[in-house]
Amino acid sequence: MVFLKGFIVGLLVMGILFLIYKKFKSKKSDVEIEATTIMKSVESISKLMVLEGHFTETYTYKENTKIFFDLIPQEKRAIVILDAKVLIGYDLKKMVIFIDKENKRVVIEKLPEEEVNIIPDLKFYDVQASTFTSFNKDDINKVQADAKHKIEQQIENSSLKIQARQRLIENLGSLVNISKAIGWTVEDKTNSILGEIPNINSN
Repeated sequence: MVFLKGFIVGLLVMGILFLIYKKFKSKKSDVEIEATTIMKSVESISKLMVLEGHFTETYTYKENTKIFFDLIPQEKRAIVILDAKVLIGYDLKKMVIFIDKENKRVVIEKLPEEEVNIIPDLKFYDVQASTFTSFNKDDINKVQADAKHKIEQQIENSSLKIQARQRLIENLGSLVNISKAIGWTVEDKTNSILGEIPNINSN
């Protein structure tokens, strides 16, 4: 009789332990699946987002010098037409994200800097030079540097960077929505996108 009671108690204890193990294992498995889902979402947006813009600038390049003990003035002049393709984007592979499985959090620790690539195409018209001067490699380099500066000014006055930023927020927004849909929270430690993605720090 004592043996039978002990056997029954043993079965009950084993049954309870099995249920606890099964429940814990199931919970851990669910968290792993959720974390995998989030990581796949991160991978899907981890690409270089690029916006393309085209800018045109026409201006006159002019340089005045003097030769022969500053007695004879010389002048270089040309009309320059600059067509430039500008690429602006974010390489989200450089974004730093921490997946906190224990607390079911996605922590955005670092965002990439915007990347600007200017591809200029210069055309010279009405090139004029004095008797003892001519356009050389140094002049071309000066024009290219000046042209790049002018395009950078046009970029700052345009909405291209704003549009690139909006693309970044849209991609992060999809990550936030997926995380919230499976019961995770998202924390922005960069403090740079608060307010742009609604309720990013709420459950």
